[in-house]
Amino acid sequence: MASLRSDINQAIMLGMMVTVIYYLFDLIFQQWLPSSFHLNTQSLSLVVALGDLFYGGISEEVMMRWGLMSFVACMGWRFFQHRKNRPKPWIMWLSILISSLLFGVAHLGANTVLAPLTWFIFFRMMLLNGIAGIAFGWLFWKRSLEAAMMAHATVHIVITMMVWLKAMV
Repeated sequence: MASLRSDINQAIMLGMMVTVIYYLFDLIFQQWLPSSFHLNTQSLSLVVALGDLFYGGISEEVMMRWGLMSFVACMGWRFFQHRKNRPKPWIMWLSILISSLLFGVAHLGANTVLAPLTWFIFFRMMLLNGIAGIAFGWLFWKRSLEAAMMAHATVHIVITMMVWLKAMV
């Protein structure tokens, strides 16, 4: 139980840090983004927020970390050091980076729904999702899948709260 509590605390803190980084980059990028990328209460209804929370926080982590990242790590382990008890850190970092890149690409559809794809929108999508993917991947590697899920869910919860609080002010 103490380990789970520690995982949750670390996940929430990392999720909050990812949210701050995301928000700061988005503040910088706002002037070059179409208005459809500006978060507001209309674009973030309760249904959308719950969908982001459950799909992002659970489904994406199962697919990207438990599925893809684990697969890449197992293949690297198998091909480069199959007689060792566990994969070397470089194999884990490579699997984190590959799964983070694909995590970014997986958001292509959501981004193209908001506006036509430009190099800037693609760069922003890859940067922000890449940062999040690296953080969630590291948590999965060092802690647990549940910690990665909690960090991802925290990002969605905090962003939703920020948008709703901003609308109330």
